[in-house]
Amino acid sequence: MEQHARQRGAQDPQRRSPARGGLRSRNGLPAGQFHIAAIIWSPDSSTDQLRTLEGRARSLAVRWNSCGPPIVTAINRATLWAWIPRGRNTEAIGMADVRRFAEEAGDCRIALGLPGRGTAGFRRSHAQAQAARSVALASPDDQTPPAVGFGDQGVAIVSMLAKDVDETRQWVRDVLGQLAVANEHAATLRETMRFFFRTGENYARTAELIERS
Repeated sequence: MEQHARQRGAQDPQRRSPARGGLRSRNGLPAGQFHIAAIIWSPDSSTDQLRTLEGRARSLAVRWNSCGPPIVTAINRATLWAWIPRGRNTEAIGMADVRRFAEEAGDCRIALGLPGRGTAGFRRSHAQAQAARSVALASPDDQTPPAVGFGDQGVAIVSMLAKDVDETRQWVRDVLGQLAVANEHAATLRETMRFFFRTGENYARTAELIERS
């Protein structure tokens, strides 16, 4: 299956084009058209999930009124790259609806980029989807929604920080100082500060949240 993916030119969308067989598309890639990139994968990599994932990509395209079928390419038996053609529509897809879709499907996870125009936007949206997926994969399963978008709050900055985890950890230690220490006292202080900033630095509301926690 991995050999099949390589034969289809799946590994580098920036160096391939639909006309050369790397990606499948009925409509080609018009210069002025917008696309939204998606990475759809299955948590179960023990069996071939491609037929199911391609079905999910088509359903996404239909659900959000795409102007044509999605461009799809398989990476392995549990991961699919897709681009949803949006014509002149520049609006991002609402992530609340994407999460509902993934929850209803129950067999996949989704990472989305932002709408991108033409070839450059096609590539940029895919890079954003990859960044969103990296955040999803780096987060605990029980704290990660079934769909993550690059436009979600904090995803862009976290994806950049996640590129060098060791450097990020050092930066956190430098910024937080003793608050970064892995003990119960520091954890309590971090939680207090989190409540404090969440409430807009309101002491009374912070105290209320601490009492409830």
